[in-house]
Amino acid sequence: MTILKAAHFRVEKELISRNRGLWRKNLGDGSLSTFDNPADAIKFLSEFQWLEAKHPGLEFWTFETKSALAHGEVILTENQKDISGEAANLASHILSKSSSGKILLENNAYQALGKQLGPDIGAKYCRSLGKRNLKDYRNEEIWEFDWKQFIQDQETIGDLVEKHLKNANFVLHNTVPVPISKPGYIFWPVVPRPINAIHTGQLEAIKVLSFCGWETYLFIADSDHIFDATPVTPDNFEEKIQEYAQKIGVSLKDVEYLSRVFNTSSKEFPSLLSKFKELTKDFSVKELFGYEGKSYQSRQALVMERTILSFLRTIFTLVAFQHFLDSHTKPVMIISGLDELPKWKNYLEKTTNLLERVNLICNPELKRKGHLIQQDLYKPIWRSKHEFIEATKETNLLTWAFDLFVCLPQFPKTEITICNQFCKKSACAKKPESCGEVNKLADRVADVVKDRLGFV
Repeated sequence: MTILKAAHFRVEKELISRNRGLWRKNLGDGSLSTFDNPADAIKFLSEFQWLEAKHPGLEFWTFETKSALAHGEVILTENQKDISGEAANLASHILSKSSSGKILLENNAYQALGKQLGPDIGAKYCRSLGKRNLKDYRNEEIWEFDWKQFIQDQETIGDLVEKHLKNANFVLHNTVPVPISKPGYIFWPVVPRPINAIHTGQLEAIKVLSFCGWETYLFIADSDHIFDATPVTPDNFEEKIQEYAQKIGVSLKDVEYLSRVFNTSSKEFPSLLSKFKELTKDFSVKELFGYEGKSYQSRQALVMERTILSFLRTIFTLVAFQHFLDSHTKPVMIISGLDELPKWKNYLEKTTNLLERVNLICNPELKRKGHLIQQDLYKPIWRSKHEFIEATKETNLLTWAFDLFVCLPQFPKTEITICNQFCKKSACAKKPESCGEVNKLADRVADVVKDRLGFV
C-alpha cells in the first residue's frame, strides 16, 4: 500500500505543477491543493481522475479518487503549507458527499468556472445534484463534473502523451491526420525470438499510449511456421510477453499469429493471396526492406542470415496488416523500430487512403559506432551491471536504456533528462556519452534498469 500511495502522489504532484497549482499538504490518503483559477483546477482534477483510472505506474492496482472543488479566498499559514478559510472548509464537507471516480463542485466554483470557460460549460459538463445540508452549511447546491467527456473534448491527455514520447526520443509519423488523442488499435508486429529489451521497451511505450485509450493487437510474425498445422512459438514467446506486460500493467487481450492468418484452408485465404499479389507487384526489394537507408554494418549479412520464409516475413506482415485494416474501422497505430520506418512509409504512401487512418511510432535505435545492433544475430551486450557500463563506452546504450526504462515509466513527468535525474551538476551542456560523469551516470542508470533488462 505504501508503494501505491507513493506512485499516487507522484502523479498528483506532477499534474498539479503542470496546471499551475500548489500542492499544500498530505491528508493521509488524500491531499490539499490550491489554484489561482477554477479552470486550472478542473483541468488538473480531470487529468488526475483519467490517469488514476488507468493506474499509471501502479502495476495491477487502480486508485480511484474522489475530489471536491470550492471557490473563494483562503488563509495561508506562515510557512504556506496549510490553509484555512470558508472555501477550504466547504471543500472538505463536499468531499464527504462524494464517491470514487467523481468530481463535485459547490455553487461558487460552478459559477466561476462558467465565467472563465464560457456559459455553456454548465450545460455540457455539469449536472446538479440538488441542494444538500452540510455541516455548518445549509441548502448548498452541489454539482457533479463530467471529467471523462471534458478530457475527450480537450485532448489534454493526448498532448501530454505525445510530448512524453518525443521526450523519450520516439519518432511519431503521421500524427496530424491520426492524432494520439483519438484512440483506436495499436498494431504491434513482433518476431518470436528470445525476449529482449526492444520488446520490453516497446511495451513501456504501449503502456503510455494506453492512458489515451489505445488497445493493443499483438501480432506474432512466426513466418517460419506459416504452413505448419500446429505452429510452435520459440521459447514460449507469447507467455513471456504476456508475463512482462502484466508486470507493468499492460493488457494484451488480442493476440494473433501470422501462421493462423495465412491458414490455407480458411475461406479468407483467397483474399489474402490476392492482397499478397497486389502488394508484391508494387514493391521493389529495396523499398520493402529499406536497405539503402539502413545503417547496418553489413547489408549483405542482413540478407544472408534469412531463410526464405523469414525473408518474406515483411511482406507477409504487410498483407496481414492490410487484412487487419479491412476488418476494423478505428484508427490504427503501428509500433516498430526506427529502422523499419522507411518500409512502413513506403507502404502507406503506396496504399490509398491509409494516411487518414494509420499512425506510426518508432522507438529509438540501439547502435554501436553508428551501426544498428541486430539483436537476433548479436548476443545481448549486457549480462551484468559491469557489462552494461562497459557497453555504454562504445554504444548509445546509456541514453537508449534511460529513454525506455527511466523516462517512459515516469509519465506524466515530462522533460526528464539523464543529467537532471542522476547528475548533481546543474549546468552540464554535454551529451551524456561525452560527459566526464559518464561512468557515474551509467552506474546510476544501471541500478534503475537492471530489473527491466534482466541482469544482476
